[in-house]
Amino acid sequence: PAGGISCTIHVFLICMEPWSISVRMRSRRNCGRGWLCFMHIMRLYEGTKEMLSEVKNSGRKIYLLSNAQRIFTEYEMNALEITKYFDGIFVSSDEGCKKPDLKFFRKLIDSCKIVPERAVMVGNDGICDVEGAKNAGLSTLYVHTDISPKGEKPEADFVLDHMDMKRITEILMS
Repeated sequence: PAGGISCTIHVFLICMEPWSISVRMRSRRNCGRGWLCFMHIMRLYEGTKEMLSEVKNSGRKIYLLSNAQRIFTEYEMNALEITKYFDGIFVSSDEGCKKPDLKFFRKLIDSCKIVPERAVMVGNDGICDVEGAKNAGLSTLYVHTDISPKGEKPEADFVLDHMDMKRITEILMS
C-alpha cells in the first residue's frame, strides 16, 4: 500500500486518539507491520468473484450480515474488490447486536424487505449463522472452513464439508 509502514502507523494513531490512548513507538511499528502483513495475505477463496457475479447477474440480491467491525470489513471488502456485488452490508458494530441474535437478522430482513422463505443464509458457524438464520425463518447453507468452530456440523438445509464455490453457486441459483 502507498505510504507503507509510516502511513499505517499514522492511521493507527488516529484510531487511538479519541480514547486518549498513548501508544509507544515500538508498539505502533509492531501494530503497523502486523496490519500490513495481514493485508498482504488476505485473499478470497478461489471462484468467489465468479460466484458473486453469477448470483448478482441473475437478479438476486446479496447482503452481508457480519459480526465484525465496520472499520475492518469495509476496508477488506474494498481491497478485495467485492463491495460492488452487495446490495446491503449489515455489520454488528453498527447495529448494536450480533448473530445469532434474532434482532440482527430482523434488521436485515425488515429494512431490505426480504421474504425469509425465499432467502438463504450462507455461513461457516453453526450457532451464529445457521441457528440464527433458522430462527429468523431463513434457509441455511453451512460451509465448513478452517475457521469454523469445532464440533458437530449443524443441521443446515445444505452442508458442505469444504469451500466449493461451484456447488455454492448451484445451490444459490436453484
